[in-house]
Amino acid sequence: EDVVFITSSYGLGETVDGRAEVDGQPRKWSMSTFTNSCDGAGGADWSTANDGNNPGGIIDALTATTNSINTAYIAMSQKLDLCEIRKTAESLLVHRADSDVLASGPAATLGTNEIAPLTMAVAVAGIANQGKVCSAIAIDKITDANGKDIAPPKTTCTQAITPSTCMACLLYTSPSPRDAHE
Repeated sequence: EDVVFITSSYGLGETVDGRAEVDGQPRKWSMSTFTNSCDGAGGADWSTANDGNNPGGIIDALTATTNSINTAYIAMSQKLDLCEIRKTAESLLVHRADSDVLASGPAATLGTNEIAPLTMAVAVAGIANQGKVCSAIAIDKITDANGKDIAPPKTTCTQAITPSTCMACLLYTSPSPRDAHE
């Protein structure tokens, strides 16, 4: 979601209403307030919580990411097309471990898809590689029954996102120098 948020003209200082409670009650999210050009939006209202009962609040995107504030991520996703979040993940070669299509509902931004660790490593490597993502190949040598070498599959690389977006993501997620001393 961070990548799509940045590419959608929102800045790192963009604030969202990530409160976990409204009027002393757990916040309810109306599905009609989301856009999903892949699957449509709708359904029953639902709620989510933050780790450690963090109250969230009016919070900027950078702080929301640094502190992993679920309610702020849901508020960020309300500003985006959930389908575009899914498509961006797919462009970074993210896929479900069970081969189903990635879910694109609001909760998917919190990590409800079953993703293999290698898939996430490939996506993060693509961001670090200025948006150029390469398929993972875990085979370096193949021989047949007679000991003859067979060429292993080759990795393929594509430009998934722009280098400038990647730079913003890397700045967005890098610890500050102050954090290194704490």
